[in-house]
Amino acid sequence: MADKVGKAKAEVHAGVWDYARYIPVRRISTLTVGIIGVGRIGSAFAKRVHALGCKVIAYDINYDHAKHDHELGFVELCDSLDDVLSRSDVISLHCGLNADNQHFMNKANFAKMKPGAFFINVSRGGLVNEPDLAEAVASCHLTAAGIDVTCTEPLVADSPLRKVENIIITPHMAWYAVEAASDLKTKCAEEAVRGALGQAPRCPVNKL
Repeated sequence: MADKVGKAKAEVHAGVWDYARYIPVRRISTLTVGIIGVGRIGSAFAKRVHALGCKVIAYDINYDHAKHDHELGFVELCDSLDDVLSRSDVISLHCGLNADNQHFMNKANFAKMKPGAFFINVSRGGLVNEPDLAEAVASCHLTAAGIDVTCTEPLVADSPLRKVENIIITPHMAWYAVEAASDLKTKCAEEAVRGALGQAPRCPVNKL
């Protein structure tokens, strides 16, 4: 829907008033949202789309049942990535980047997604093979994509992502709010104090 809102806005400003130009539009509550990675951010996203009436399914190789099941009981945990890809109307990435999953969203995995599905990445650009994403949207296998992160930032001028109308790109800004920027500084200071006192950090990058 987001890509159609952008088109409608531009056309209304140009004097065009015709909702039929944007058909089909799906009712959000009928969609199945697949989340890859249900850590802190993925879990928060799951709660928000569930509140909109969506069916929520997920895949996470590090899923902590004891920690999450009591608060994410509405999420159907899938046994495989393929299951999530093939059943979801929307795929949203919320996982970290490592040597094992770099560019895992590639031509083969985009092909496993439902025709007409939407793709979202607000985690790490390196998870996605960008030419393959551009091809998946340009070919209309995927309806649209929304990405806040890219492999190289700023996005290079000749990136194939720039050439596809239905790919919405923002400059790694999804994390930002005035309050979030303040919290970031406060938490960094608190972690430094914990380290100076010999206490374990609350948000370690590398868990030992």
